[in-house]
Amino acid sequence: NSKDKSVSGMTNEELFGLLDLRVGVIREVNSHPSADRLWKLQVDIGESSGTRTVIAGLRAAFPDPLSLKNKKIILLSNLPVAKLKGVESSGMVMCASYTHTKNQTLQVQPL
Repeated sequence: NSKDKSVSGMTNEELFGLLDLRVGVIREVNSHPSADRLWKLQVDIGESSGTRTVIAGLRAAFPDPLSLKNKKIILLSNLPVAKLKGVESSGMVMCASYTHTKNQTLQVQPL
């Protein structure tokens, strides 16, 4: 029930409202300098400061960097900056997998 209070005392709707989900475009895809399973992405979410560095564990599902470049994705943008294997990451790419298909990023399709 969405009216149930969570551990924090907030409803599910209130907790969901804290998420800052943005449409972003992956501008660059590079190898992580010290982790074979991670990509180092440059993601454009329209900020005046430029792109954000986002470390993503997508290499197993997307071994070809060109399969991610220029894709529109959903980015959880208000996470605290975190170091992943020594490189700062400023967000999280939202992904999903289905039992009947391969892994996919959540992509925004043109209307």
